[in-house]
Amino acid sequence: MRAVCYFGPARRNGDLAVPPESLLATCADYARRNDVTGLLAVADGYFLHFIEGEDAALRGLLARTTAFWNHDRPTVLFNQRIAERSHAQWSVALVQSSPSTASQTSERLATIRGFLAAQRLAAVTDAFRYFLTPNRMPRRAAAPSEPSPGGGPGGMPAGPAGAAPAGASSASSASGASGGAGAVKQAAVFSNSVLWFHPIFSHLTERFGTPACSLKISDTGRDADTFPLDYADVADPQAGAVRLVGISENLLGSTLASPLLRNVDLMVFLMRRSGHGSDTDFVARALSHPMVRQAGPEVLFITPPGRPELSDNLHALARDAGLKASETAGSVLAGGPIWEAMQSRLAAMQARPPARPRIVLDIDLSQPWPGTPQAA
Repeated sequence: MRAVCYFGPARRNGDLAVPPESLLATCADYARRNDVTGLLAVADGYFLHFIEGEDAALRGLLARTTAFWNHDRPTVLFNQRIAERSHAQWSVALVQSSPSTASQTSERLATIRGFLAAQRLAAVTDAFRYFLTPNRMPRRAAAPSEPSPGGGPGGMPAGPAGAAPAGASSASSASGASGGAGAVKQAAVFSNSVLWFHPIFSHLTERFGTPACSLKISDTGRDADTFPLDYADVADPQAGAVRLVGISENLLGSTLASPLLRNVDLMVFLMRRSGHGSDTDFVARALSHPMVRQAGPEVLFITPPGRPELSDNLHALARDAGLKASETAGSVLAGGPIWEAMQSRLAAMQARPPARPRIVLDIDLSQPWPGTPQAA
């Protein structure tokens, strides 16, 4: 059995082209019948495809996808034998709307090539997270006295087992008001209504001046199945560098949840006064997600005041999941207090050693981006 990862421009006859629903359905059926698993992502004029299975089956699916974009030879990032699979099925993630430019996407792929060459399978999930949700922090020039960063931007990992790439320092410099040293903290805000993401993301934009990004994602190619993906990168003096992503019902149920929840440090649940049953069911599903069980994050509940039975139920769910939980009474409409509650938890994480070893390290978002080779 083999694993292959490759990418190329998502253009057909010179024009941007997203695979139609019919092609995706045909590929999904082929993958099921031939026991091929993996993920096809299309964003900002490029595709990134990871597949695993037997040689002949992989060649067949590769031929189907690359023929659509008229590719004779896509850029192969790696092709290697594997003992077991990392995906349960073959799935698709299509970014229907994104603010990235072609040059930014080309640079992003160059960075992906660089760290996949070092980490291969260990970094595949991170590669897709970075491809679909790249860093939105503004660059800053490194001062002459600053060490080179030991990793990549936007939550990109450093070298194998936390090693820095060749020529880079393995140390992180303290960055003071620009965001603190160390690994990027991954925070996920959960709500079964996408309306309640607006207050917290709007507050972050006003407070830090780095606008949140809202993507439109589909895993079928149909406009009717499109759902939003909101995320933001911030550098806070107390909390350090933080990647914040909003997880809705649709997103939690999609295969995109896995790369977004891998290595999650803090899960924040926005609980509505009127949504007791549906909200707690959503919490239970989120806490039982395989990536959450692997990551072992802390949990923060934002609950309406005067609901002790809701609080008891939520803390019981966290205990059953084996996760440390805390609670703050407040409104889902108050972005400032929500961030302050998150900030205190994230700052405490910055001040102590990680509770678990990471497979890979993320770079401090306050550091300048490293130089990367140009994509082929």
